[in-house]
Amino acid sequence: AVGLSLWAAHPARATVNLTLTTQEGTHDMDFGDVRESDTVTRQLRVKVTSTTSDLFKVFMRVNGPWANLSGKELSIDQNVQFFVSEASAGATVRHPNPTPMAAEQELILSSQSEDILVTFIVRVPAGQPDGAPGQPAGSYRTTVSFQAEAL
Repeated sequence: AVGLSLWAAHPARATVNLTLTTQEGTHDMDFGDVRESDTVTRQLRVKVTSTTSDLFKVFMRVNGPWANLSGKELSIDQNVQFFVSEASAGATVRHPNPTPMAAEQELILSSQSEDILVTFIVRVPAGQPDGAPGQPAGSYRTTVSFQAEAL
């Protein structure tokens, strides 16, 4: 199974709060038993509540490699994409189209409460024409944190 554990960090000032909800309603996003050549999509709802009209940004950070128990890594920049598939008309969406995942990326810039939907796509590479092996099936895990920062 490919898993992604999630947590929300809140800024020092209590003007912006985050709530994360996966499709499964937990703090873990499970992509299931992903095998070579599979593509799996999951979505995460990020609710941002702001008590002021101050500008803020929401960003996500990958907190380590996506690795299995034996240490084999699933390369996030090559095999994992994300995009913001829903946001209010007033938000500046930084990644409206599928984008390779990186260590840290800004999602939106806004000055109002937001209810955004982030879509993640995991592609497990197949074997190569030259005979190089694909990604082994197995259980890969990492954590991703989300944070709202007042500007």
